[in-house]
Amino acid sequence: MKNYFKNLLSTTFLAFTSIAFSQDNVKEFEINSKNGLVDENGTELVEPKYKNVKKLQYGKLFLLSDGSDADVYFNANTKKKLLLDHLSWDVITMNGKPHLKYSDKADKKTFLIDINDDQIIPLKQYYHSIKSVGDYLLTMVEPKKLPAKPEPKIIDKKTGLPLIQKVPEDRYSEDFIVYKNDGKFVPIFKAYAKNFYPLYEDKRKVTKENNMVIEEVKIIDVSEQNSENFDYLALSDYRKNNDILIYDSKFKKVGAINYDGLDEYKISNLASEVLKKELSVSPFSRSGISPVSGPGGPMRVDYPHLIIEKNADGKNILYQVKSETEKLALFSTSNNIDVYGSSKINIETKDKKDDAGFSVGVDSGKIYFPKKYWEKFNMN
Repeated sequence: MKNYFKNLLSTTFLAFTSIAFSQDNVKEFEINSKNGLVDENGTELVEPKYKNVKKLQYGKLFLLSDGSDADVYFNANTKKKLLLDHLSWDVITMNGKPHLKYSDKADKKTFLIDINDDQIIPLKQYYHSIKSVGDYLLTMVEPKKLPAKPEPKIIDKKTGLPLIQKVPEDRYSEDFIVYKNDGKFVPIFKAYAKNFYPLYEDKRKVTKENNMVIEEVKIIDVSEQNSENFDYLALSDYRKNNDILIYDSKFKKVGAINYDGLDEYKISNLASEVLKKELSVSPFSRSGISPVSGPGGPMRVDYPHLIIEKNADGKNILYQVKSETEKLALFSTSNNIDVYGSSKINIETKDKKDDAGFSVGVDSGKIYFPKKYWEKFNMN
């Protein structure tokens, strides 16, 4: 059961306020560390058999995976459910619309799916990864074998016969391609690369030790789906002893770093020497909000809220407390139950063989747990 709440905390929520949706129509639930989906009426939408679940807040999109079978794509707005092989959970913003990538590795085919309307877009090339960064799509592709480069014939001066030539090395096309982010997929830059690192300059002046004023440069994790164009692009070139080549925003080479198996922190440090600017791996500063202590006095009670009470028969009852004088029983069980946060319920059978986790609408009183499992957990 701990996994349920761990998954909830680790789930990434991305908000696009331009798309409206119902807040409480679909929720995750869990049985014995396996996740599924349920609607507000208690109807099971996805069977609980997936280890991982991720919710993308815009479009109310849920992605579920168990590491073996096809991933589940469920759009709560359109009620579309798809089973997709090798679904990437990184959002690709193309032409202002959010997309996801999935691939058929056996047939070497790649597709994009528009999250707004579930439209599937086949691509002409097989892509290992596609990242949207500002006006560009940064991609890693499956390289194609090129025709062997013809070797000049060498004649033995004594015999006049051609010498035995060495077998030419295999040649492959570039595997890193940059496109303009317009959906046309016309290449504007190609290179050989194993990894790529967009670099961003922070135009703000930063005062460091000894009152030295410098410009801070930051290396950005592209999974952040940046809307800003990069100022520099660092590529690891595996053909040249894993050198890091640095390009400017016009894709002109401006420097190189010799390295051997460095992580991106060290790459940023060495790149700072080349660019004569300070680098940081942190994508953006994130400031938490500290709790504010108010003046002493009685704690305020918000309504409605959930509580658990035992009745005379020893059963646990979950109540929705609507006011000081009004409360509504939502369900009872002889099993152990707990409330986590304001709306997360954990229930465990007495023999501790089975457990479940689900949500309850604090305002609506709706129970996001399929009715088919109520008997298993002695709920009524």
